[in-house]
Amino acid sequence: MSTETATHITWNDQIGKRGRRPWLLLIKDDVIHSFEGDSIPGIVAVVGYDYQPNGKWSNTTFRLALAPGVRAISGLNGWNTATFRVWRNHVKEEEGNGTQESVVPEGPTGES
Repeated sequence: MSTETATHITWNDQIGKRGRRPWLLLIKDDVIHSFEGDSIPGIVAVVGYDYQPNGKWSNTTFRLALAPGVRAISGLNGWNTATFRVWRNHVKEEEGNGTQESVVPEGPTGES
């Protein structure tokens, strides 16, 4: 039995400027899982959430417990291209060393 504890994070699904959609990827044992708002057994548990109605800008802040060994990477789709961009300070670790920076690869040609 493992003595590792879950890492708790918060993640918000509010769209960015120009309609850029947020995403959260969870990686365990080199397998990538896309978080869609529900618990994923053995990967992430939704501990709670807060919905904020605000028309187009309505959003949900999720409180998540990551299973031991799971890494979280978040970002926004790129402008007009749906490619990944760097999104800093969006995933906040509630345990350990504070705010993490998520760096996500750009499109297949490296263009931003």
